[in-house]
Amino acid sequence: MKDPRRRLRPSQAARCHRNRPQPRQPRRRPGGPGRFPYPFADSSFDRLTAIHVIEHVNDVMRTMEEFHRLVRAGGTVRIETPHYTDFSSFCDPTIKAT
Repeated sequence: MKDPRRRLRPSQAARCHRNRPQPRQPRRRPGGPGRFPYPFADSSFDRLTAIHVIEHVNDVMRTMEEFHRLVRAGGTVRIETPHYTDFSSFCDPTIKAT
């Protein structure tokens, strides 16, 4: 009878590890404010609205370039950010400090 406390050889341990079911990876969204390029063709929009978004991105200039790429010539881009006197400006941990 085999001893259940028997140690495995490294080759056996590797084989056991490989056959173990792997945990599911979280699904990633295809886009998001910090992932470039956005999945749209150039000049796709007549109007782009970003309300309370720009203060959360890591690279503001790259985001602005991407907005410019997405909006057709003559289109409009509307950007709103919270005023610094808004109570949430200092307690929201997702706002990026510049």
